[in-house]
Amino acid sequence: MGCQKAIASDIVNKKADYVLGVKKNQPALHADCVQYFENHLLQQSTPSAKTGMFESIDKAHGRIEIRRCWQSTDLKWLPSAKEWKGARSVLRVECERHSNTGMSREVRYFVSTLRLNPERHSRQSGTIGS
Repeated sequence: MGCQKAIASDIVNKKADYVLGVKKNQPALHADCVQYFENHLLQQSTPSAKTGMFESIDKAHGRIEIRRCWQSTDLKWLPSAKEWKGARSVLRVECERHSNTGMSREVRYFVSTLRLNPERHSRQSGTIGS
């Protein structure tokens, strides 16, 4: 995890943005993100000014893919937020694929310098969420 924090710092120092995956090899950060999104954001019927959600549905190649992107710029709940230089948001990207062979679902979490815009991030998340 220290390596990713150094990379985040280098990226910000070069005046660029980052979207870095939060994986299970970062257990505290991953657990914090899972708990926050599942116990807080996913329970909201309407997003607050610091949260947003976007859903898209694509039909191609005999399958249907549903992509949902939740984003929050409220980082008060995240103890390690200050360790990530320039961090402005966390994202949860969920990809659900339906095909003739069945259904699969994948959920990923990210820490980012990006401002609130889940629709934009969902469209750009072809590489993020797949």
